Amino acid sequence: MSKRRKGKNPDPIIVEGQHEAIISDELWSLVQARRKSKSFKQRQSNEPFLLSSLLRCPDCGQGMVPSITTYTRKDGTKRKHRYYVCSNFHNKGSAACKANSIKAYEAEDEVINRIEKLVTNKQKLYKTLKEINSSSASSLNKLNKELEQIENRLLEIQQLQDKYMEAFEKNTLPIDILQERLQKVSNEKRELEQKKNEIAVHLSSSDSKVIQPELIEMLLEKFLFVY
Repeated sequence: MSKRRKGKNPDPIIVEGQHEAIISDELWSLVQARRKSKSFKQRQSNEPFLLSSLLRCPDCGQGMVPSITTYTRKDGTKRKHRYYVCSNFHNKGSAACKANSIKAYEAEDEVINRIEKLVTNKQKLYKTLKEINSSSASSLNKLNKELEQIENRLLEIQQLQDKYMEAFEKNTLPIDILQERLQKVSNEKRELEQKKNEIAVHLSSSDSKVIQPELIEMLLEKFLFVY
């Protein structure tokens, strides 16, 4: 009597090999058909999390991070499922936020489908990118103006402090009133300097470069080709 081979994996991991950059139309059609099939959408747990830290938690706004759960079928085999969960919940627990978990393949398919619609509608894609460029430029201008206003007010506060110290030296103001005024401008100065630092950090981390629609279109097409 022959024995059945032990250790056979009921869920083998399929790894796609390296392909040349230029493929035939036939292979392209096969890839597209496979991507749209149900079996392809049920991605295995060894696949990368495409949207890690790109998705945002609807409650706290922090990035969503990968999470894998495993359950056992009735026949004893195990199945893994990929999810995205709130990073605050993942790192700090329920005291920080809720899990707000979402199935990875559903989120990724939704994003891919939206990218496909954008790529196939060039006019809408270019309009969206133009609006992003305009919004980014407007935000940077607003921050620069706010920074300028803060710097001007800090100069005024410095002048006030000098004036109060001069009054102290000449003894032209009661000491209690002088201390109250100095404390008031010192508090305002501290708050403004903190705000100034926050804006400076934001400006230094902001990319003021204009998004090139042709480049984005090409990158999105390559993304769709790969996934």
